[in-house]
Amino acid sequence: MTPEALADWLAAIRTAAPGLSLTAVEVLLRVAAGADNRRDIEAQMNVDRATITRSLGLLRGGARLKGGQWRESPIKLLRFRPHPHIQGALAYSFTNDGHALIQALRSVEITELQLCSK
Repeated sequence: MTPEALADWLAAIRTAAPGLSLTAVEVLLRVAAGADNRRDIEAQMNVDRATITRSLGLLRGGARLKGGQWRESPIKLLRFRPHPHIQGALAYSFTNDGHALIQALRSVEITELQLCSK
């Protein structure tokens, strides 16, 4: 993937879900890759539980404190339900908007990604 293609890919995410952090994007992609509960996501990412929990809440459309006021997130890409196999855990799946976003992102062909440092 060229830097321009990567920028276009990230722009598609930003346009579809304004305000989504890179961490939340990674959580969303981990769910798309098959992680369906917080423990699986924690095992794959090198961030603390609170960061993952905040990202999941944002992706679900949960309320958050901003500017001293609670505000509902306009982003509703994931839904939660009790996990069928892990007692006390939640399983994550995509809403229609989340599924559409993942399908759009999958249509971008990734051929090569080169990162240069000077």
